[in-house]
Amino acid sequence: MKILVDNREDNRRIDSCVKFFTDKNYNRKILEYINNDTVLKVETLPVGDYVFDDKVVFEYKTSDDIIGSIIDGRVFKQALRMQEYPYHYIIIVGDVVASINKRNQRNFNNIKRRRSFTVKQYLGALARLSIDTHVVHVDNRQQAWYLMERIVTKVDMNVEAVTTPSLNLENPVATFLSCVTMMIVLPSFFNLTASFAPEVVLPEP
Repeated sequence: MKILVDNREDNRRIDSCVKFFTDKNYNRKILEYINNDTVLKVETLPVGDYVFDDKVVFEYKTSDDIIGSIIDGRVFKQALRMQEYPYHYIIIVGDVVASINKRNQRNFNNIKRRRSFTVKQYLGALARLSIDTHVVHVDNRQQAWYLMERIVTKVDMNVEAVTTPSLNLENPVATFLSCVTMMIVLPSFFNLTASFAPEVVLPEP
């Protein structure tokens, strides 16, 4: 597996990524890390934050990042540019609703910045983004790395990496939460059931 990491990413995030995929510690003076069949390089990327095998690109957004990039319109341009790769995903990490509430509270206390950003606006932005790319949510960095690895594995197996859930048009928030649940719970569920599955021995004919 070949992994390219944008060197403009947060150093703690790069360190976490390097440890997950190569079991090594990140050093800013070291630009290449090798572990078995995995080669990870840290360099300036023109598109995305993480590129796997020159065909799968991920844009990594924290809950605060995605709000800011929606407001200034940057994320929509990034989504279009990511289409240079066959497979492209925006991974949102953290509790976006909590970040929206904190941001609105800060702005409410600042008379000069009393402009709110709502959950409906966020969901509307996700709907627009979903036209151009895949958008997935996870709780933390470790889930982000795990999800990236699983998506790349599915792509290599020529299996569709993301299944679109049925939409509940009357309740967009419920649809949003169902997407989060599917992306976080299903991988853990299948790993758990696989680990506890009894060995089946078929009788000889």
